Amino acid sequence: MFPFKSLPSMFARLYFGLTVSLIATLYLFFIFSESYIRKYDVEMFLRDGRYFLEQYVEQKGTENSLYKELETTQKETFYIFKLELLSQWDGSLPCDNCEKIFTIDSIPVYLNNNNLYIAVFPIPNTNNHFVFIEHGEFFSHDVPWYQNPTVLFILALTSCVIFVLCIAIYLPLRQLQKQTNSFQQTQMKFGNGKLAERANEKLPAPVGHLAKSFNKMANEIENRVIQSQIFAQAIPHEVRTPLSRIQLVNDILRMKSQPAEADLHDDIDLYIEDINNLTTSIIMLSKLTSMESSFYETHRSNLNLTTFIPLRISAHPHKKINIVTQIAENIVVRCDSTMARLVVDNLIKNAIKYTHSSVKISLIDHGTYLELSVEDDGSGIHESKRKEVFMPFARLDKSRNSKTGGFGLGLAITHAAITRLEWAIDITHSNMSGANFTVIIPKPSNID
Repeated sequence: MFPFKSLPSMFARLYFGLTVSLIATLYLFFIFSESYIRKYDVEMFLRDGRYFLEQYVEQKGTENSLYKELETTQKETFYIFKLELLSQWDGSLPCDNCEKIFTIDSIPVYLNNNNLYIAVFPIPNTNNHFVFIEHGEFFSHDVPWYQNPTVLFILALTSCVIFVLCIAIYLPLRQLQKQTNSFQQTQMKFGNGKLAERANEKLPAPVGHLAKSFNKMANEIENRVIQSQIFAQAIPHEVRTPLSRIQLVNDILRMKSQPAEADLHDDIDLYIEDINNLTTSIIMLSKLTSMESSFYETHRSNLNLTTFIPLRISAHPHKKINIVTQIAENIVVRCDSTMARLVVDNLIKNAIKYTHSSVKISLIDHGTYLELSVEDDGSGIHESKRKEVFMPFARLDKSRNSKTGGFGLGLAITHAAITRLEWAIDITHSNMSGANFTVIIPKPSNID
């Protein structure tokens, strides 16, 4: 009925961001390391090529030259390399299906479709070029990564670095999370009414500083709440003593008074009863809103709302007020019956008090929750005032209250009882033109 979109906690997002960062770092590391390894391999290949070029230039034309086949056929396979001579080379690709990958020290390096390196060196003092090619029978760059020693070394090194970084970051972060969760639990207990709860101030900053600030605020709130509770509960008790004396004096005077003065004594009795009702309501509201009170402990039992609501309606005289009911059959909830009676009674009395002629009470089963509605055809409540009516002594219309009576505590008591029951209440405009008080009652899947 009242959905809330939950977001991941700060630490969950932090862990996720850390994981993504490590993965991105690892990916970039492999990208750049692959480029670095390839360039290193090319430099080693060029070093071998320069060596063979120098040997060829030195031995060219000599009787014991090892490169006679190269001079004669322009091609020669020499150990693990292939050698070729190009005359009048115009810079075109030296082979089919190859691409240029580097130019190092003015020496172009190519890669053919077999992943073999090819380099073209200019021969000093000639127009010819010396082509240096890896022999496919000895070189193969298509080695699986898990068989490449260099890749395995880099992977192992990177894994060790990431592991150390994770431990170095995770441990203090996890400790901070535990401290924050503990502080959050303290706040939740305090918010639920356990005003004696305090945070641990011995924690390191910044949680320790927050704990000190919270404890200072909690001490101030607890002191003020205790003072207000003592005042709210003591004053009504103190008022009742002189009221009893006034009642006794009025009864004595009634016996000695003339018949014409009976109405005056009846009015005094009525005023005393009003004050007694007021003090009773103040004590009730004080106990309901006092989370430290023993009255807070609710006693849950199965309550049949289908029979309970009609009984509560009959308990309130409504004379000429027409009350229409629409109650679902066999509705049983598990709750504190005393709290439920406070809710139902006050809503019924409020509707009877402010309606013009009709009240409608309905109980609808929505499957996962119940909806209790109390509507009237009175003047209604303006939307801007709907939250205010649940405040103690709220008077939206002084003239209306003077006519209907009451002290503005009924709906405040209703709201406090609903909070204890963990129900929810809302006010909307009724189709009957008055106010519609809707109570949402969670419906458990199983009731013992």
